[in-house]
Amino acid sequence: MHVQARILVVANQETTRHSLARKLEKNGYEADSADVLVAATMCDGNKRPDLVLIDLQGEDRNCDITPHLKLADRLKSEFSGSPLPLIVIGGSSPQMAMQIHGARDKGRIDDAILKPIDDLQIFGRINSLVRLNTMREELVRRLDTTSKYGLEAPEFTHPPKHIEDATILVLGANSSFQIIENALAKHATLVGALTTGTALEYMLRRDFDAVLIDVEGSEHPYLEFCQDTRRNSQLYNTPIVMIADPNTMSNPSRAFDIGVTDILAKPIEAGELQARMLTLIRELRFRDALRNIYSKARHLATSDGLTGLYSRGFLLEHMASQIDNAEKTGKPLTIAFFNITNINQINARHGYAVGDRIIRQVGDVMGMLVRGEDLTARYSGARFCVLLPDTLPDAASIAVKRIAGVVNFTEFSVQDVHEPIRIELGHAVAGFRSGDRAEELVSRARKRIFEIVNPTPLAMTGV
Repeated sequence: MHVQARILVVANQETTRHSLARKLEKNGYEADSADVLVAATMCDGNKRPDLVLIDLQGEDRNCDITPHLKLADRLKSEFSGSPLPLIVIGGSSPQMAMQIHGARDKGRIDDAILKPIDDLQIFGRINSLVRLNTMREELVRRLDTTSKYGLEAPEFTHPPKHIEDATILVLGANSSFQIIENALAKHATLVGALTTGTALEYMLRRDFDAVLIDVEGSEHPYLEFCQDTRRNSQLYNTPIVMIADPNTMSNPSRAFDIGVTDILAKPIEAGELQARMLTLIRELRFRDALRNIYSKARHLATSDGLTGLYSRGFLLEHMASQIDNAEKTGKPLTIAFFNITNINQINARHGYAVGDRIIRQVGDVMGMLVRGEDLTARYSGARFCVLLPDTLPDAASIAVKRIAGVVNFTEFSVQDVHEPIRIELGHAVAGFRSGDRAEELVSRARKRIFEIVNPTPLAMTGV
């Protein structure tokens, strides 16, 4: 059975760690639990966790968390070549909070959630850090595939340690601005916008590292703003954080589904706000740096001539490595197949040269929208594949629908064509099954997309 990720819950209180482990399992994770003394022994071998969650919620205010931080130091040291993300949750006293913040600032832990502690927030932070680790591992595999073409690998990169030059858009009420300014002014330029329309205009004019929304009253206008932002390929990956009163926030889970990155409850402390925002910006910049390495690793020998995406040959070669990893670890692997279903009409109306330009533009947009760890390739004609490592088909379907939604929502412009061109992008996904080969997995996804577009039997020819 495939799972989203393996999580090791570390807590001295047995009831605390078992309670959190059960929550994780209900949400699709594989969870083990241990006390602080034996946790390190559970991090070796094929069952090594993807993330360690140190839970201090059951500890009293006078608890000495030094053993927990020593465990973090040991795991960071032993797995320095293959990072093991660590999150601390809880901390019931100012002294604990100070120790945890200090450990995070020094890189001893990767993230912390002190208060309030919400299940959705925990799952969101787990997913974010697991994804970053997936990006690192995928980069190593991709550079290995690249080396098979006789190409040199670019130099690896590491997460930025300090953020001092960020630009943050602050949208909404002024009620928390003093706290926001105290928390972030030393690290970022703050740009204020009172309305969602103004905020969207600002985002289209310049780049922002993050958006911070101070919610007063109904959250619905801000959720519509988030939807508009996620529909725009240029703004798709910008972190969006909401500060809201939990008593008036009607449906936090919907906010996360729409694309809100994090929700912090009022009243918010300056230290916690600073830590949360800088962590997200650090992760964003690290993702961008990894994307840059991916781009440098791509070469004419591995790329499709029309779109600049990876070639079909590179996709199939790399899938062999991914399939081998999925067989060994039991981690999920999903392929998404896309097809511009109205490309024949475009060619007939405007000519094949315009059709090729559209294919190139769609490839550009898809390349911007996929996650850093996903590999996008032109399969043939107006058909594309996206390989999503460590991703279950259900989760992949959500991401794929968003990508198709952005492309279908976009009006494409081509020189000498005096009307916008709309795309109909069909899509389907298929999950890896033990024993699959690369072409079998692609074929299964491709068959599904043609079944959706044309439910009558269709011969799979002309690839």
